[in-house]
Amino acid sequence: MNRVLTVARLHVVGWPGFLGWPWGILASSFLVNLAIWNVVEEAGSGSGTGGVVSLPIVAAVAASQWVTRLLPLAMALGASRRAFFLATLLACTALAAVHGTGLLLGDALERATGGWGASLEFFGAFVPEGAGAATRWAALTAPVLAALVAGVATGAVLQRWGTNGLFVTTSALVLVLGGAAVLVSARGWWGDLGDALTAMPAATLLGALPLALAAALAGAAWAALRRTTP
Repeated sequence: MNRVLTVARLHVVGWPGFLGWPWGILASSFLVNLAIWNVVEEAGSGSGTGGVVSLPIVAAVAASQWVTRLLPLAMALGASRRAFFLATLLACTALAAVHGTGLLLGDALERATGGWGASLEFFGAFVPEGAGAATRWAALTAPVLAALVAGVATGAVLQRWGTNGLFVTTSALVLVLGGAAVLVSARGWWGDLGDALTAMPAATLLGALPLALAAALAGAAWAALRRTTP
C-alpha cells in the first residue's frame, strides 16, 4: 500500500492539466451559457444545458495522459504495472471526489440564486429535482469517475497498441454501439428503454450505473496495462 501511495504522488505532477483545465473550460462554457440565457428570452425558462459535460470530457483527456506520460516514468523508478494501475485508480477516485464536490457547490449556488438570476440549470442540469445532498453529490461525482477511468483505459490502449490500436478500438465500439442502436430501433424498444431508465431511482441511474461502467473500464484498462512496455 505504501508503494501505491508513493506512485500516486506522481499524479500530482502537472496539476493544471487534470484540475485547472477542466474547470477553466467549464467556466468558459458556463459564461457562454449564462450570456445566452440572459440574452435569449426563450432560453430563460428553467431549462437545462449540457455545458457541464465539458468537465468530465476534459478530465478524461487529462487522465489518458497519466498513462502515456507517467507509466514510463513510474516503471523507470522501479514501480510495477500493478502499483501504477492501483495508484492511478486511487488518483481517479480522489480527483472525482474533488470535481464532484466543486460541482455540488456550484449546484447549491445555482439553486440559491434561482439559476444565476436567469433560470439557468447548468451544474444541476442532470440531477433530479428534490434529490438530497448525498444523492446530488453521488450523481455529480460518479459520472466524472467513469469519465476519468475511461480516459485511463484510452491511455492504456494508446500506450500498448499505439494510434492504430486506438482507432481499431474506437471503430469496434462504434460498430457495437451502432449495432445495438439498430437492434433497439428494429424492435421498437426505445420507448421501453426510456421508461426503464426514468423509472430507476436517481441513485441507481446516476450513481450505481456509472460506477459499474467505471469498474468495467478499469478491467479493460488493466487488461491492456498488464503487458504494456514503457
